[in-house]
Amino acid sequence: MAANGIISETASLLAPHNQEKLKSSNKHGSPSRKPSPPSSFLSIFQPGKEGAHDIEVRGQVAAAAAILQWWTLNVLIVLLNKYIFQVYEFTFPLTLTTIHFSLSWLGAYLYIHVFKLTPLIVVASWQDRVARVLPVSALSMANIVLGNVALRYIPVSFMQTVKSFTPAVGVILETLFFARDYDVRIWASLLPIVAGVALTTVTELSFVLTGFICALAACFANALQMIMTELLMKGKLELDSINTLYYFAPYSVGLLFLPALYLEWGPIVAWRADRPGWEAATPCVAIFVSGVIAFGLNLSVIYAVKATSAVTINVAGNLKVAVSILVSWILFQNPMTGLNVLGCAITVAGCTVYGYMTHLITLQTKKRSLDEAVRIQNLELAQAEAPPSDSTRLERKPTH
Repeated sequence: MAANGIISETASLLAPHNQEKLKSSNKHGSPSRKPSPPSSFLSIFQPGKEGAHDIEVRGQVAAAAAILQWWTLNVLIVLLNKYIFQVYEFTFPLTLTTIHFSLSWLGAYLYIHVFKLTPLIVVASWQDRVARVLPVSALSMANIVLGNVALRYIPVSFMQTVKSFTPAVGVILETLFFARDYDVRIWASLLPIVAGVALTTVTELSFVLTGFICALAACFANALQMIMTELLMKGKLELDSINTLYYFAPYSVGLLFLPALYLEWGPIVAWRADRPGWEAATPCVAIFVSGVIAFGLNLSVIYAVKATSAVTINVAGNLKVAVSILVSWILFQNPMTGLNVLGCAITVAGCTVYGYMTHLITLQTKKRSLDEAVRIQNLELAQAEAPPSDSTRLERKPTH
């Protein structure tokens, strides 16, 4: 994990909202044209020469590119952080996370103020910043720090599998403390996630209690972040991923700076002393690159959400977990048993089922609401068009 948890979960919460806004804007856009046959495949890359079919193909290519970019950066950031901890022995998660947040904020500032690629969404009220932005920012920071600490002690495969427990934690927390009722299908879809995480944990050959506790605590922080984002921000402060990063990152740097300085500055000086001359250059470049990737991941969320749907992102996220597990096993050679692999597979499959069930129930709820609205509208129209009854005629009969 890196400074990507700030956005990914928030974006998944707001993805359906963003999709609706895009659909709404399309309704009021230019009138639809009859499809014309494509002139050639190359015409999709030549603006002004494409037909309707070519525009559709370009949209599909853009969607595939956006998902591929987001997916690749997701995998890269996890593997690179583990590489920094394990190979370069830069075992300072607070400092690494502080660097990531600093570079991400710098990137967001340049994106908004210098290159002006997206407008700044002004949060003028300090009350909103303290009461809404700060709590979510603190939970995001805790999620990322705990994930990075977990990577110090346990393999990527184990950490990613435990982190997949987040949906179950979120459902349990909302049921116990926020009085939310969930469909029985949601509870049923959580069973393979719980079973997969349990099987992976008991069969993990590289089990370290500290890493497991940090990964589990990161699940709770991540789940609380999603809950608080929905409670405090959704519908009140609608921020895209760049503006979210712009406001969240400074708080996270402020919260992390003193603990990182107090706990890790001395060991970092010792780490640097063990690498004289240019020996420390490569690890420092890797740390900088990981920070740039963290910002790039946050940036890619914008295009992934716009170009696809929340379901596509959910499936891609689960595929990312599977590939991260496979690549980490190849790269770091962490031992895995057959039961361990089975546990990881069950967890990933469970997360996919959970995402599908969540989407399906959301669609069914929207359909029921729409059907009820149509029924009420039809009833009102029928009452308005119905001929007046005899009693109504008598009431309206003029008196002499």
